[in-house]
Amino acid sequence: MMPSQKDATGKSMLVTENVVRDLVPLYFDGEASADSRALVEKWFASDPDFARSARKQSDAMGSLASVDAGAVSEESVRKALQRARKIILVREVSLGLAGALSLFFIAVAAFLALSPGGKSHEASHGTIALVICFLLAAANWAIYFNIRRQTVAGLP
Repeated sequence: MMPSQKDATGKSMLVTENVVRDLVPLYFDGEASADSRALVEKWFASDPDFARSARKQSDAMGSLASVDAGAVSEESVRKALQRARKIILVREVSLGLAGALSLFFIAVAAFLALSPGGKSHEASHGTIALVICFLLAAANWAIYFNIRRQTVAGLP
């Protein structure tokens, strides 16, 4: 349904459901102008399903607004904040280690690639260092990305 309304100049305007949806929260909060209230009420009368849906949605939003923010104890907020700080610290450390180890891995790989053969035991030590560095860097990147997905609200 798309009822037509007249604007201030007397020209006809097309009012869509989206326009009315935008007005519904203002209507239920009592902040809509008289013209907007009349428009919403006219739309409700012409589309009872829309009216029921809008009222149901408004009731749900009203119950959310009635939740007491003071119901959360200071102790639980303090614990959540401490946990968040710990997670941020672990993230920062793992990111720093992952970055440093990755750069070291690249430097060792470049050194091995550019070094002229040398003694075989030196090359094997370099390869071992390269593998260890790669594994440590990969582990720290995994820790960093795993922690990034965690949220404070979802923590025990």
